[in-house]
Amino acid sequence: METAAAPDVPKGRRRKMSAAARKRIGDAQRKRWAASKRTSPAASSEARKRKRKLSAAGKRAIVEATKKRWAAFHAAKKTETPTVARKRAAKKTAAKKAPVKASRKAAKKGAATRPQKAAVTPALPAATE
Repeated sequence: METAAAPDVPKGRRRKMSAAARKRIGDAQRKRWAASKRTSPAASSEARKRKRKLSAAGKRAIVEATKKRWAAFHAAKKTETPTVARKRAAKKTAAKKAPVKASRKAAKKGAATRPQKAAVTPALPAATE
């Protein structure tokens, strides 16, 4: 019988590391972590800037300026053409375009029912000489 870990092991020889080697690697890693933790808080506190806070007066000024901008935008929109007039103009242009489309449809319909002349042209007597 084999243990559960045995199937995971490759068929070839497995390299083993001595306890002393594992200890050296662990000590070196702990030393690296200690060094990084020791220098990290001091450096990051100097580099990190204090968060700036918006004062109530500053926020009020921004809100007022935004409201003023939107009021100007809406006033400019009103002085253009009213919505009803724009809709009427759109309807008139659509009504003018409709007859053109209808005449094109009628022309297509008539062309489909008419016999085509291209079938008659190949039988010319002059082409045989």
